[in-house]
Amino acid sequence: MQGALQGVQQYIKAEKRAEVVVDEKDDTVQEMVDRIKQWQAQEKLDWNTVSYYGIEGMLTQVNDPYTTLFTEGELDQFQNSVNNNFVGFGIMFRKTDNGIIVRKVVENSPAAIAGISSGDKLEAVDGNKITVQHLEELIKMLQGEEGTSATLTFSKSGTTQKRIIQSSARLLLCQKQQVIFSLPNLQRLDI
Repeated sequence: MQGALQGVQQYIKAEKRAEVVVDEKDDTVQEMVDRIKQWQAQEKLDWNTVSYYGIEGMLTQVNDPYTTLFTEGELDQFQNSVNNNFVGFGIMFRKTDNGIIVRKVVENSPAAIAGISSGDKLEAVDGNKITVQHLEELIKMLQGEEGTSATLTFSKSGTTQKRIIQSSARLLLCQKQQVIFSLPNLQRLDI
């Protein structure tokens, strides 16, 4: 109970710039609920927010690295990663001395529909020339929620022809499990 009270207390202190006191005698569920309801009325707190910080405070007391509290969005993101679902354009890249090259295109993805193919070179994102040293930098440029739109400029493999596509990221379901490492010298990126 003390963990929940301390979690809510820290939230109130940080967000509301107010002081509330945790009474060490509050050690039953009813006393905890009564105290939190008192603070909620006093500080005009949203119950969902109070609940979140209360649960987070309890989990801090458990001190178990495998116990995690997820928001709804974080849970969706976690489940998608476990199920190998991701939001993206469906392009797997590799970094070479010649730049960022398409390694593979996911079937039925926005990139596949736009005609991007293995060997194409990514030249620009939203008109900005690609100058990244590491693929992690490219992740930041291409990250976004489902429906996020970007203009990608490619040089077609073996030609000087440029192909500009404007596409929206969407949820992609991958059949094959892939492990993506985030290392300083990463040479491959799947988006």
